[in-house]
Amino acid sequence: MLHFLLLPPPAAKMTHERSKVVAVFFTEFDMKSGYKLLWSSTSKDVPLEGIEYKSFPSGIHDLQEATVFLSHESGGNLFYGLSCFKQFVIDQKKIDDRDNLKMYSVGIICEPKQSTWKANEFINNGWEYIEELKSVLNDLEREIVGKNEAGHDVDLMKFIEKNLLRIGSEPSTLNIPETEPAKGKHLLLNLPQMFETLGPLIFAIYKQSLLRKNILIFNELHLNNGDDTQTTDKDNYSLLSSFSYLLAILSVVPKSAKLPSPKLHSQQPLYNIGLNELSSKLLQRLQNSENGYIAVTSDEILKDHLIYDIAVEIGDTIKVFDRNKSGIKATIRDYHKFQVLYSDLVTGGSNFTNKSNVSTDDLSSVTSRTEDDDNSIHSSSPVAAKMYANISPRIDNEPLWWQHDAVEPVSWTESIWSAFSWFASAGQQLNIEEESPDVKSNKQIDLLDLLHVVGYFHQLTSKWLNYIDEAIEEEEAEHRNNGNSEDEQLVNKVELHLTYQDMVDMELDPYSHQDVQFLKEFAMQYYPERVESVDVGYNLSNICC
Repeated sequence: MLHFLLLPPPAAKMTHERSKVVAVFFTEFDMKSGYKLLWSSTSKDVPLEGIEYKSFPSGIHDLQEATVFLSHESGGNLFYGLSCFKQFVIDQKKIDDRDNLKMYSVGIICEPKQSTWKANEFINNGWEYIEELKSVLNDLEREIVGKNEAGHDVDLMKFIEKNLLRIGSEPSTLNIPETEPAKGKHLLLNLPQMFETLGPLIFAIYKQSLLRKNILIFNELHLNNGDDTQTTDKDNYSLLSSFSYLLAILSVVPKSAKLPSPKLHSQQPLYNIGLNELSSKLLQRLQNSENGYIAVTSDEILKDHLIYDIAVEIGDTIKVFDRNKSGIKATIRDYHKFQVLYSDLVTGGSNFTNKSNVSTDDLSSVTSRTEDDDNSIHSSSPVAAKMYANISPRIDNEPLWWQHDAVEPVSWTESIWSAFSWFASAGQQLNIEEESPDVKSNKQIDLLDLLHVVGYFHQLTSKWLNYIDEAIEEEEAEHRNNGNSEDEQLVNKVELHLTYQDMVDMELDPYSHQDVQFLKEFAMQYYPERVESVDVGYNLSNICC
């Protein structure tokens, strides 16, 4: 059987090929005149129309500084990039003067790095340059404030040319002194925070992503700041826009899988988008594509536009719902799986260990390996071992909403069958609560733990594909035994019959209408040429055995 996972860390350190900058821009938001593109430079013909809006998403003025990951389409090509934002006052004695407040962003657009594996292109957004970009903004603040105290104005264009003109060329003022950049800004390191933010709902979103639904995450954290005069230091724009990448990576389908379309292997992350995207052709094109998109926005008004299939609302509460405003929750089985995964991601701080010498390229690379490869991260990993042991750990200070608001209630059908199962086994079922270990939030996470967690999702996807493929083969074999020729079988699709026990074997919840519907859509999505319809029902033949 094949196991499809992230590449493990190599024995020797790899040379990291950093994102290639093809455009740099400097933008301003003026309280009176609005958005301005003050300066830009490109090494290639990359128009930057609308970039001034992308670098100042709604609500960002609530922050002192922030980083926004973004996408930009030009000439039919999708570019990734980022912008760093900073606001400051020139004179502390004139706080009420609008002209005294400055808001600037400096950003870059990176050349798409072609890869034989599409998912490896998603991280090519210039994350390696974040500290350098922030340094430019800090120097600008010191320059403007210092000149003002001396009674002089800053020649802004001269400063820009001095600090930014050569970005994107060789040598660049935005360089990385080390061959291997600091991993602290890599988006994969936000995985623990995403688990904490989304809770068990991460499984519900992962399933919708596998169905290649258009997913839009609404960042409503800025709406919670009731005092418009106060700013916060917590950069939720950097964190939430990274969710677009992380969820796309979790829902990657292994490239060894034979799919009806190569696009189904991965969803298209767009990072942060805004109201201005409604006038672009990008959303319209991706909405109708086979793989769909996943993006983040702070424009609440986009809820009223039919540009998404699934919405994820992140504010005072976390909600997932479809276009018809019908809520989507995790199943109780998802909740227990989530607890196991999260127990490997609990940390008291933001520091990571790297005892396995994981390189930057390992964090950025998503591929497939077979279990015959001794270097594979397979079912012997700590994550898989605990998952298959069916042990659900207790987590210190677990938020109440994880179980009470994010998880479907136990149905009466499941209650009845659980009671019957307990009676049939003479009450000898495993008491999970008594066997569950406590998880403390004071340990450090190794980078390899992140790869194991991502690898688990890939294994789960592979398990579903393999199981359905075998079920289809059984149906096809039965048709042949009934006298249908192989030529007829190529023309006639099968009616796939799956049982609730099949769902249990696939780690799905047979008592959840959402999981039943997911399984039907999943089979039709990935096997349209072989499956006519999918039926899921009871199989009572082994009930007393």
